[in-house]
Amino acid sequence: MAEVKLENISKHYGEHRVIENLNITVKEGECFTFLGPSGCGKTVILRLIAGFERPTNGEIFIGSSLVSSAEQKLHLPPEERKIGVVFQDYAVWPHKTVYENVIYPLKIQRIDKNEAKQRTMQAITQVGLKGLEKRLPYQLSGGQQQRVALARALVSKPEIMLLDEPLNNLDAKLREEMRFEIKELQREIGVTILYVTHDQEVALAISDRIAIFDHTGHVRQIGAPREIYEKPADKYVFNFMGVSNFIPLEIKNGATIIEDSNIPVALQPPTGKKEALRMLAACRPFDIELTRENTGMKGEVKRVTFLGATMDYRINLGEKELRIQQDTQEALQNNLLFKEGEDCFLKFYNVAWFESQSVEMGVS
Repeated sequence: MAEVKLENISKHYGEHRVIENLNITVKEGECFTFLGPSGCGKTVILRLIAGFERPTNGEIFIGSSLVSSAEQKLHLPPEERKIGVVFQDYAVWPHKTVYENVIYPLKIQRIDKNEAKQRTMQAITQVGLKGLEKRLPYQLSGGQQQRVALARALVSKPEIMLLDEPLNNLDAKLREEMRFEIKELQREIGVTILYVTHDQEVALAISDRIAIFDHTGHVRQIGAPREIYEKPADKYVFNFMGVSNFIPLEIKNGATIIEDSNIPVALQPPTGKKEALRMLAACRPFDIELTRENTGMKGEVKRVTFLGATMDYRINLGEKELRIQQDTQEALQNNLLFKEGEDCFLKFYNVAWFESQSVEMGVS
């Protein structure tokens, strides 16, 4: 395993600036995720690290080795970077067995036959495919084919693994299974993993740290999953990390009300923000409690959706709308299941506060 360092990395395609002055250090042995919307440059960064493309500016280090430098016109080819790469489309050869797919990189490297066989079986075992060595890809499930791609990347004993949306083509159940398997595999073998995804749940589940990119390719925040989720740096990060309720507020005559209305809210901005006349309160659907107890903030149930373990509500506050979710069993036990058209009251928890902008109140 090795550290990966990007120093002042830029990548331009003609006039199009995809990445600009990016500085990131991925620690040795960690799983670091590049998370952002499609088209923000995440895959480009992975391709630069892999050596498939050259940076317009800046330098890339793997361990203590300088592998790319635009200034020095240095570029180490991919096969010399000690990396393993897994793509979202599996990229397994349909005419080769599991064993033949996995051993292929070692044949290219002309590794001794006995050592190649041992390493191939070790990699196949590590990804849980022992006993399936003779099967062809069409005889495997999507998850098993992705494991073949993982084993093929591992067999060369890479210092870092680059995973580009490897779970995209799997169904929801397989995605959940594979994300935990990738994390367990990383813990077992200790390899440094750089993971690209636009899926927030995957990023939260497998990462030691996450870099959040916006659509322009700029990093908005780097931190541990819980830090990113609970202490977002700004409104963009809060919104990108899950379903969000945004409530534009203003202080009028000492009372906190919804902006451009006379609807009072039982929310008090934290110390340091009370001087502001306008601000933005943000919270997740699970951070608002529905109750029949008069809290001073009254709403009306517009829509109720049963999601099994969760009840999903759309609540009207005057002409505005919020989304609230409750644990179904807990709501049943406390007689807090609501019907469409019923009045309710709201309690807020874990509210994040941001500078007020021209934001329409509601769900995002």
